[in-house]
Amino acid sequence: MTFLIATIIEAVEVGREVEGGFEILNVGPIQLIIPEVLSFTIPNMAQCKGFFRVCYLSDPKASRKELKKRRYVNVGENCPPGYCTLSLQPDHFGVFGLSVEWHDGNYYGMLVEGSTLMCPRYIADGVSNFIIIDLPDCPVIIDAARLPKKETANNAKDKTFNAKWIIAICCSLLALPDSTFARGPGTVKFGMSGQVGVL
Repeated sequence: MTFLIATIIEAVEVGREVEGGFEILNVGPIQLIIPEVLSFTIPNMAQCKGFFRVCYLSDPKASRKELKKRRYVNVGENCPPGYCTLSLQPDHFGVFGLSVEWHDGNYYGMLVEGSTLMCPRYIADGVSNFIIIDLPDCPVIIDAARLPKKETANNAKDKTFNAKWIIAICCSLLALPDSTFARGPGTVKFGMSGQVGVL
């Protein structure tokens, strides 16, 4: 859970939330909440030079070789194991792993979810993992994406912590002999049978 919080902090440096999605500003790892469709927008493509490439987590337990055995065509060599590659190059109308279209001066790319040719996207608690590898000299927007809330990560951590303490306390109480607890008036007695009574 510490990794999740650290990544959220780092994600603020990788990009920022803007109207319509999340604008990528720098290379690096990032966790984002993505809607049902993963899509990208590069505005003013005529003014854009360079290459956009991103790795996304597909299977955290799979090696690159295992993903290739599944016949996915977008298993790139520049991503960590378990990740697959997507890229856009608007100045050359280049694309990899995405369906693409351009109109109104903008360049659009979309991952076709459910395709047997493209790696599926791994999602845990609504969050997807990405690593930005290359950026062009123009804005790149991940449509409708947003950062996970820090409170969500903290709440999950608190629930795990509390559950462990509850289990530990219950086990400790059941392991104590009857004589451990005073038997004064109104004292609660915890018997070895697990029954509770008031003396």
